[in-house]
This record gives sequence, structure tokens and C-alpha cells, in this order.
Amino acid sequence: MKDIKVAITGGAGRLGRCVAATLFETCELTIVDKRDGAASERAPIDVLDREMLATAIAGQDAIIHLAAIDASINASEHAFYETNTLAAWNVLELGYSAGVRQFVICSSSSVYGFSQSNKLGSPEALPIDESHSCRPSSAYGLSKQVTEVIAEGFSRRPDMSVTVLRPCFVAFDDLLEQMCSEREERNKLPKAVDSGTKHKWIEPLPILRSWVDPESVADCFRCALEAKLPGFHVFNVNSDDTFIHDGTLAYMKMTFGELPDRIDQVFYAQNTRASIFDNRLALSVLGWTPRVDWRKFLASRTMTSKP
Repeated sequence: MKDIKVAITGGAGRLGRCVAATLFETCELTIVDKRDGAASERAPIDVLDREMLATAIAGQDAIIHLAAIDASINASEHAFYETNTLAAWNVLELGYSAGVRQFVICSSSSVYGFSQSNKLGSPEALPIDESHSCRPSSAYGLSKQVTEVIAEGFSRRPDMSVTVLRPCFVAFDDLLEQMCSEREERNKLPKAVDSGTKHKWIEPLPILRSWVDPESVADCFRCALEAKLPGFHVFNVNSDDTFIHDGTLAYMKMTFGELPDRIDQVFYAQNTRASIFDNRLALSVLGWTPRVDWRKFLASRTMTSKP
């Protein structure tokens, strides 16, 4: 007999399928997704349809909320904001009304507001931990920040367990292969330009080259579900390293023109290519560890490509 009943909104998406596969052995799963459910003999369910959603989540012990318009989708700013925030409200309100007291919510590192095109200055500190201020400007980042505000509000109600996870760029297999190909192309180009004082690069990879593999994200959802922490908690979810070649601090100075006053020098001395995001809270509180290291992945790819 499986331990608990868990509904996964967005459970038919790419990340949702990884989460479902991770939980399948221990949880009785209900997939809530508007995609065609013919393969699993279920009807499509839109989280914006309150009646359908209420029926789908009735009798659940916990809800994992993944359903949202992803940042990679070509959608209007209004669609990002309206869909993502209303979906979060519906899931939390209807879930709470149905007696659900545990929620694990998928947010994003986009809430911090940093990207290669960021005009707000450098981070307050490096690495960026969960206490760093959130200052998104994109509709997607704003929608995720509001999602977190809604989640925190519901966490104040009696007996609630609400955990928010902030994955950075989730690199699925096809994206990893694409990034490997782009890396090979970048390596063919000269780096030194601009009077020898800076470097010019091909447009950098998403989220300041920080990343995480989908299986590691799924593991973190499992850890959060098992921990069932009371109240409200937020965790960064990212790999220990980045795609950066010449060191994280050098790259950040090149990108923003300056470095913050507060830098964990020991952290970057131990790994000069360490992520700009700090995942140590998830490691210490949830017992979670990312599965994949970028350079180990590159090494394994090189080995498998040899005749």
C-alpha cells in the first residue's frame, strides 16, 4: 500500500513527469494537467477551472504545484501573470478548503531578478541564498514572486506545511546536448577582445549559467514532501557548479561591472566555478543533493562518444 495520496498539478509536463516517476513507488498519484490524458486514461484538467480542480484534488493528502506558463513559452506578459498567479491561488484555496494541509510549490530563481540583461546592479551577496531580496522585472518572475506571497499567506493558517522550491534553469537532456554543442562552438572562438580589458562572449546561457538537472529537481520535491516542514519554507534548487569557464566571480564582474561587498570567499575558493545560487539550505534541512555535476557530465559525454 502506498504511503499518501498526492496530486501533481502540471504532472504531464516535462518536469511533472520526472516528479511523478520519482514518487510513483511510494505515493498514490493524481495527475492534474490540461494536456490530453489519453495515455493515462484521465480527462484533461485545467487548474484555472475551479470546479474541475476541486473535484480532482478532493481526498488528497498533499499537493505538488507545478502547473504554470513556463518562462520558455512565447506568451504575453498578461498571460504569464494572470495564469500563474491565479493557478497558485486556486490550488492553495481549493486545496485548503478540501482539507489538504501540505503543499510543495514550484517557484523559480527568476524571483531574484538577475539575468545577463539585468539593469538593477549586482547581487547583494554571493552566493545568492534564500534571504536575498527578490526584485524581478519580467512578468514571469513577478508571477512567481506573487505565487510565493500567496503561498506564504496560506502557510499562516493552522496546521499548514508549505514549502517553496526555487529551481534555476532546468536542463533536460536535449538542452544539455544543445549546450554541449554551443560550448564546442564557443571554444573555437578567440576570447580576448575589447582592448584586452574585457572578454566578449557568445550570448551566455540562461540564469547566469546556473543550472540543475530535472531528476535532481524531482528528488528535491520528494525530499520536501517527506520532510513536511511546518509553516513556510523556501529553498534554492540548483547544481553545485555552473557552465562558466573562467570562474564565477570573474564572470559576475564582467557581467555586472562590479562585485558585491559580501562574498563567501571560502565557498568560491573551494570551487571557482561554483553556482551564483546557494543550495546549502536544501542540503542541510531537506537532506537533498544534486545528482549531476557539469564537468562530470562533460567527461561522461566524452567517454561515451569515443569509439
